[in-house]
Amino acid sequence: MLSKGPLYPALSYSETRFTSGFTPDLSAYQGKPNETNDAHWDTLTHPGMVALTEQEHAKLPSKSSLFIDDDARESDPPLYVGAVEVFHQLHRLDMLRMQAYGVLKDWYDVHSPANEHTIPAHLEHCVDYIRQSMMCRPSLDILPFRTDSEGLLRPVFNGTRTCANFDKVRDWAIKRKAGNLSPQ
Repeated sequence: MLSKGPLYPALSYSETRFTSGFTPDLSAYQGKPNETNDAHWDTLTHPGMVALTEQEHAKLPSKSSLFIDDDARESDPPLYVGAVEVFHQLHRLDMLRMQAYGVLKDWYDVHSPANEHTIPAHLEHCVDYIRQSMMCRPSLDILPFRTDSEGLLRPVFNGTRTCANFDKVRDWAIKRKAGNLSPQ
């Protein structure tokens, strides 16, 4: 059975230009972690958890916990807590980025010092979670190749793809934010 969560009606697609990821065609998310690119990653990974109505919750393949909203009135209908998976996937990728530059331990020192011993298992989770996500919703775009000046075939990473409108996904999640709860 195809599971369609509450976000599907808000989903739209648009043409998006990819960068190659190589100099000079870099994105704002690349490079050694610093204040600027960390802020870009935070924008991607921290919209927080979302509050779901009973009707939305009933359609989920697995049930979630009640959202205890301190500002709710007794007459308000119950809400349930969840997270849009893409933000968890991007958080996983950000963990791998920090590890690649040798700064993941610094992140743990600030956010989770008691759990530094779990870094290897956490990274294994990151890799396998991203693998499963990519296999679940694979990109069906064709990566073109061009012959370079030396006669070698080289992939063309930059170019246009048809992508889900990520800004709409993030906006949907932010509008439905469940207090200050964070899945990280």
